[in-house]
Amino acid sequence: MEPIAFARSLLVALFAAGSLSFAPEASAAGEPASVDMGPRAVTAMTTRQVLDHGRNEQLVRLRGRIVSHEGGQNYTFRDDTGSLPVTIERTKLPGKQTLRAGQHVELVGQILKEMRHKMEFRVRQVRLQ
Repeated sequence: MEPIAFARSLLVALFAAGSLSFAPEASAAGEPASVDMGPRAVTAMTTRQVLDHGRNEQLVRLRGRIVSHEGGQNYTFRDDTGSLPVTIERTKLPGKQTLRAGQHVELVGQILKEMRHKMEFRVRQVRLQ
């Protein structure tokens, strides 16, 4: 197995097992904090930091609340710095339930950026707060 494919398989297994430990919150200076997880790191960020500095395929942890459910896999997430559309597959939800507006969550997911500044935040793990 290719080293990159192995690393991705390992990361997926760790997410599925829920055995990841997360980084502390962003520093007082506003710099994102991260924890080393081998070839990739999960970075604690705010919505503003994701929008301004997030890199394509970067793994990120966000804490805040669900503002609305637009239907299907589409939700709007908000923290103290702004809001962000997120995609959450039903299989990623605790108990495969629908999240409700106002519910506090911790989301771990991947930033996906396309040309012309289109961005998607694809959630890999949801923790209810």
